[in-house]
Amino acid sequence: MKAYENLIKYMIDNQEKTLNLYDDIKEELKIRKCVFEGEPFKLALVPLILKKKDTLLLTHVSEIFYRIINKIIKASAYDKNMEQYFSYKDIPEEWLSVDKGYKEHAVITRLDALYDGKNLKFLEFNTDNPGGKGWNDIFEEIILSHGAYRELFPSGINLHKKSVVDGLFKAVMKSSSDFWGPEEKTSVAIIDYRESQFLGDGEIVKDYFLSQNVHAELVDSRDFYYINNRLKYKGTVYNTVIRCVKSQEFLEHPKELEGFIKAYMNGHVCMVNSFKSLLGSEKSILAMLCKMSFHHYFTEKEKEVIHNYIPWTITLGDKEVYSREGKKMETKNFLIKNQENFVIKPSWGYGGKGVILGKHMSSDDWKEAVYKYGVDSSWIAQEYVDIPKIEIPVINNGHVETGFKYFNLSPYVFGGTYVGCLGRISDSPIINVSAGGGIIPVMKEEEN
Repeated sequence: MKAYENLIKYMIDNQEKTLNLYDDIKEELKIRKCVFEGEPFKLALVPLILKKKDTLLLTHVSEIFYRIINKIIKASAYDKNMEQYFSYKDIPEEWLSVDKGYKEHAVITRLDALYDGKNLKFLEFNTDNPGGKGWNDIFEEIILSHGAYRELFPSGINLHKKSVVDGLFKAVMKSSSDFWGPEEKTSVAIIDYRESQFLGDGEIVKDYFLSQNVHAELVDSRDFYYINNRLKYKGTVYNTVIRCVKSQEFLEHPKELEGFIKAYMNGHVCMVNSFKSLLGSEKSILAMLCKMSFHHYFTEKEKEVIHNYIPWTITLGDKEVYSREGKKMETKNFLIKNQENFVIKPSWGYGGKGVILGKHMSSDDWKEAVYKYGVDSSWIAQEYVDIPKIEIPVINNGHVETGFKYFNLSPYVFGGTYVGCLGRISDSPIINVSAGGGIIPVMKEEEN
């Protein structure tokens, strides 16, 4: 896109203006609650532009994966063969078995993918408490609110005005209506712990619900009290909650959360997502999808998507595995011989923690990792996928220059509908904001 090239050239040629622009962006990020650990997010100076075909592909595939994930979560209630793939055992079974009261357990999903314009692969699913729901739109708005961008992008770029948070609003309201019935007036609590680094995300979500004339508040779930079959905070009844707390974090404060858990167990609050949604976040679910023995759950189109858009994945607890072609192999020997082609990671992990890249370590260290984790079904091995890079303007010691960054894409699918995409960049091939990475706004070409 010519405008994109012009923007990069403008920033290189106008050093002082670009530095001032970045200072303005950082200040606006602070004002608009886009901060992590007290500092504004590291925001790329230019957006990533998706062509129409790219947006269509991401939309199509991610919406199908949404259906696949929810099919697996549903089947897990009665298919005993699935048990070995769900490693997180601490969540009480009674929490997982609660009737959610709406159609799907995982209403709010973020699906993490690599896409270089040709090859698309989904590496993991985030269904427990996907972040960035409020921030994502703000990143886009801030970028295109400045004159330099508007001058160089006079047309051809579609700013999705609050597409993600509006999609969230619609999905949550639909779930609440299914749970309570259309007559019940919805009041929403966005729940997180007050010490969380992600409160700004919840604040933005709250503000949007208020703008749509729905009462909403950001609440620490430990501050609720449960009385007369109602969940209350400061005297106000909240019948619907958006969960921004990881499922396992509810185990950390059993006494303080007793009232909230009772309300959930008794069906007196609609919680999006349900506790059972966490099963979709297990990375070992991708190993399950790669096994033919589970393919009877899926349509032909879904099986095609699984085959084309998931890297081959296995659990390390399996002594023997079958390749995509059906060849039987001893797991450890196979992984040792194919070190550069695989990544090892914990099935239940986040923030890039525990990820071991075969091609970035010595053969001895790789062999040690294979044997260390090769007895544990809670670890997976996944085909390595080349991580794409993008050339963007970067600020280095007060000077604007171009540099290459690794990047990934994370489509949001809420209630079955694609609503937008989070983009992340990093100097490291393990891309995560909490590990020092940054954000690149994702735009799409304007439709004619």
